[in-house]
Amino acid sequence: MKHAQESAKDQKAFRRAMVALLRDRFYEGYKRHMHAGYFPIRDREVMRDMYEQYHALGGNGVIRHLMEELEELPTYSDGKNKG
Repeated sequence: MKHAQESAKDQKAFRRAMVALLRDRFYEGYKRHMHAGYFPIRDREVMRDMYEQYHALGGNGVIRHLMEELEELPTYSDGKNKG
């Protein structure tokens, strides 16, 4: 029985670690795109997938607002925001 409890504990720890990693990667992408002022279509696909998997693994709504902000950005650069 102890083995099953350890396995469940390990699985929970792994899940929490994945949520933390997804949140970190998402936030780094958020900062990069907000600074650039645009959000390319390919990056949108990747960020949406991270967002969906974050929630599927039990992540809370912390990044929902960030995703909404990203979705408002244009998909291409207007040439004004370079950095």
